[in-house]
Amino acid sequence: MSKIFYIADWHYDHANVIHFDDRKFATVTEMNETLIANWNNVVSPGDTVYVLGDMFWCKATDAIAVLDKLNGQKILIQGNHDRVHDTMFRSKFVKITEYMEIKDGDRNVV
Repeated sequence: MSKIFYIADWHYDHANVIHFDDRKFATVTEMNETLIANWNNVVSPGDTVYVLGDMFWCKATDAIAVLDKLNGQKILIQGNHDRVHDTMFRSKFVKITEYMEIKDGDRNVV
């Protein structure tokens, strides 16, 4: 049975977020690799992940390489740091939007 997940403020490749958010990583590389591993340890290929903004802090080509490694169907609700103009980047998501309402079981989610 597929599952639905919600995640926000991933900030992949953002060196300063390690200090801003007191993330326990020595390097950006360690953080990036851990984020990918943690995602794939929880998300299966048939699952849906709603990314609630600020997923990346890097070039689209770097983001695409990460997206190719992540399980699940990804939907991006754009945050203020999300740059989504690259066509190949956009193709890695089921949908990219600024606002969305869904039904998740008996809950309405905005």
